[in-house]
Amino acid sequence: MATNHFRPLVAKPGADLWQLVQEHTLSDLNHFQSIKDKDEKLSRAAFMAFATGSRLPTMLLAQTWAMVDGDADSMISEWEFVVAMHFIRRQLGGCSLPPAMPDNLARLIAQKAQEEAASAAAVAAAQAAVAAQQAAAAQQAAAAQLATAAHQAAAQAAAQASKPSSNNSSPGGAPNVPPRRRSLSGQALLLPGPNWTVSPDEIVMARHQFEALIPQGKSSMSVNALKDFLLQCNVPQARAEQLCRLVNHNRDGLIRFNGLVAAMKLMNECKGGALPETLPSELDELIQQDVQNARSHLRQSGTWVANFDAFDEAQDEAPSEMRPRSGSFEGGSGSGSG
Repeated sequence: MATNHFRPLVAKPGADLWQLVQEHTLSDLNHFQSIKDKDEKLSRAAFMAFATGSRLPTMLLAQTWAMVDGDADSMISEWEFVVAMHFIRRQLGGCSLPPAMPDNLARLIAQKAQEEAASAAAVAAAQAAVAAQQAAAAQQAAAAQLATAAHQAAAQAAAQASKPSSNNSSPGGAPNVPPRRRSLSGQALLLPGPNWTVSPDEIVMARHQFEALIPQGKSSMSVNALKDFLLQCNVPQARAEQLCRLVNHNRDGLIRFNGLVAAMKLMNECKGGALPETLPSELDELIQQDVQNARSHLRQSGTWVANFDAFDEAQDEAPSEMRPRSGSFEGGSGSGSG
């Protein structure tokens, strides 16, 4: 059987007209949950559509709304809805609206609004704490990975240095050659070189680290920031500087997302060995895609960049929705948007 939300509330002798009835309050709170908007409020249009079921004249319903919508924002909370329903039932019982909001009901609405605000703030604080913990954990994991790679590289370099130099050259003083192994047919085969294809797991790791390093609202970090991070991961200073030169070969002084991807890939693939003199083409393409995608976003926003030196200054002045976003990848060789 459907609930009748609009039963007249007739005044009893000596009773306080504006004291809420507990039974009605509980029913109204439950019903509010079924008709509220997504933002936990009820609009004027939704309230009027529902309240017409009381068969009160539209003018009285409008006066009731004006009484409970104290801030005139055309939205009411659940407790303002409870008060409005109490006013409607009293009017159906033969009473008139009070000239102003009764003090006890005004205090109740204010108290409940404060409680709702405090609850929302607590939820937001808890969510921010969880996000901060996740970012810190991701940064620690990335730092640990780079520190391990640096430690292994240093150990292998030390072991290599301790070997007699004659072991690495031919008796006739011929230059060193890559290590070889024999195939089943007895032919000499070169050992496989580094794999410069970036895997999805490496992208995820770099993403967490990049978001922890870049300043808020920016899409890049400075070369010095990358160098400081590498030094914190126990990367030798000379090696850290060489890494920075490789991934910032266009010398604009900024490292975008794919620049950090390239730096971490170089660390992982060159454990214990020398870094390449030039950036491998696979990694160079990723960095250039960052630049091209960022420029494309700026052109779409109407900002024309006449030269590359002005590029990043224009990037930070572009509307936030048109700023280049950090890269997204598919599979192991996707492209990033700076």
